Amino acid sequence: MHNLAGLLVKTDNKSEACELFEKVLELRTNSLGRTHAQTISTMDGLADLYIAQHSFAKAEPLCREMMDQAVGKAGEKNASTLYPMSRYAHVLMMQNRLQEAKMTLEKASALAIKILPLENMDRIMLHATFGKCLVALKRFKEAETQLLFCYNGSNELNGMKHPMTTGALSLLTRLYELWDKPEKAARYRALMRSPVKTPAK
Repeated sequence: MHNLAGLLVKTDNKSEACELFEKVLELRTNSLGRTHAQTISTMDGLADLYIAQHSFAKAEPLCREMMDQAVGKAGEKNASTLYPMSRYAHVLMMQNRLQEAKMTLEKASALAIKILPLENMDRIMLHATFGKCLVALKRFKEAETQLLFCYNGSNELNGMKHPMTTGALSLLTRLYELWDKPEKAARYRALMRSPVKTPAK
């Protein structure tokens, strides 16, 4: 049933997939418990589906539970906790709960800086999420730090034409527009058309 739900997602039958994932989650919870790997796999699939449907309020408790389980299992200083923390924060952001998201992202970002190289995709994506949160909160200086981490890391790892790199450039451009720094905004707008690696300053 879990695999069938996944197939329904791939064939864009999201409503049917959602109902099936919910049934599978109930069955696996009752028979295996909430911490079993198969139950967590179903929670993960259902959370992703809720997010794809913009049902963020439904996704939130699942994402919070998976984050708490990851931290409880591996400890707060383990890299395996970064994605669950980032996804939970994203769900909060989509509900405009920016301060709550910021608290989670601060912990995740501090951990990522300590244990992962800058050229790590999980870290790069985390910095992008944190940067967007800080821009929304109008904490522009802090957002700049996060988005430069994102840009420099993706530029080095993936090159200038990678979607993550161009996305970081777009976020930096928007940041400087909102921050009333037109010269920097123009610089990063121009870099979006540059075919070469160009480290940010």
